[in-house]
Amino acid sequence: SKGKIRRFGSAIIPMDEALALVSLDVSGRPFLEFNVKFKNIRNADFDYRLLEDFFRALSVKAGITIHIVSLAGRDNHHICESVFKAFGKALAEALKSSSRKVASTKGLI
Repeated sequence: SKGKIRRFGSAIIPMDEALALVSLDVSGRPFLEFNVKFKNIRNADFDYRLLEDFFRALSVKAGITIHIVSLAGRDNHHICESVFKAFGKALAEALKSSSRKVASTKGLI
């Protein structure tokens, strides 16, 4: 139940030269802002365009607002790793138990 979680989470995580910021809201309203630039779109093993598709599908199916920003990075593998680690940390923070009511301004503004 959303009423028993913190709901918001964010993290900035490094992976060598790469640095990613992820901020999210388990709001029931899906949205993805994906600001990640890769040096090469594809290598022999992976098409990096799929990363945005993955997070968009996750956002829609889970009803999460997600903002992902790559702040630095030269190696695509390190950029991906910092994004996934930051997402995991932000999601863990958002899903922590909370005795407070869900943070909302609904009915107040």
